[in-house]
Amino acid sequence: MTVRRKVAKIPGRSNKTAFSRAIANKETKKRVMVLQRDWAALGLVQRGKQLLELAALGCSTRGLQEELGRSATSIRRHMEIAKLPEEEREAIDAGASAKKILAEKANAECRRRSQERILEDRKTGALSDGLATIILEFCRAKGGPRRVPVAGGPAEQLLNEVRRALYLSDAHGGREIKVSKTKAKHGLFSKTRPPKRKDAFWFAYQADWLANVVWAKAPELPIWERAIKKAEQRIGELKPAPKKPLELWLDRKRQSITAEQSIPWRPMWKGAGVMPRQGKPAPAPKLR
Repeated sequence: MTVRRKVAKIPGRSNKTAFSRAIANKETKKRVMVLQRDWAALGLVQRGKQLLELAALGCSTRGLQEELGRSATSIRRHMEIAKLPEEEREAIDAGASAKKILAEKANAECRRRSQERILEDRKTGALSDGLATIILEFCRAKGGPRRVPVAGGPAEQLLNEVRRALYLSDAHGGREIKVSKTKAKHGLFSKTRPPKRKDAFWFAYQADWLANVVWAKAPELPIWERAIKKAEQRIGELKPAPKKPLELWLDRKRQSITAEQSIPWRPMWKGAGVMPRQGKPAPAPKLR
């Protein structure tokens, strides 16, 4: 017989979310209702300011989405507008494009983060070291998704193809590949896998795949250049895959053919009777 243990309830404890506790406040509820009523009459900056005030009171973006009937993306966008400098907020109120201003801000922030990553890798080399390890793991082709293992000369050729593909991508403005930073190697390889074409050779397909992996981890040219060089220096860590029985048989067949072709030709006599007489020629018989 199973006896259920009674758990004492902690007084004052509830299963309500943070938004539920925040919206229970009369002042917060009133602010939400006013914003819901005057949404169309308010400007972008005014909406953003009120949303920031509600967020400071404990309201989450998802909760505000349900209460206001607006998308979470729109709510976050209004908050970003309210966080802009005063000059840019005044320009938006005057009729400037908020989308363009936010895009310029996002590009500037992206450039700043990229420069910080480049400086960090120059000091520590940690980013390029980690990326080189991922490149070698891709070449080993262990685990999923399915890949072809390469080592030695083919691995060097593969890295050259990857470098060429990345140079072309950088020249054309790069490619957008977003991968979660917390994804494991298996998830990273699955996310960056390109669509397979019927006429694509497996080597070129695998080079494009690895280029996507490198670009997703480090789109900055100095970082992936250094990572590929480090991977080339560590190619000796890659062990060739064991050969299949058919491949071993073909190798032995090629070796036997090569051995036969390497033996120099020599005349073969059919027997001692056809060999020329050696030494002095025998005297001719006397005639009677």
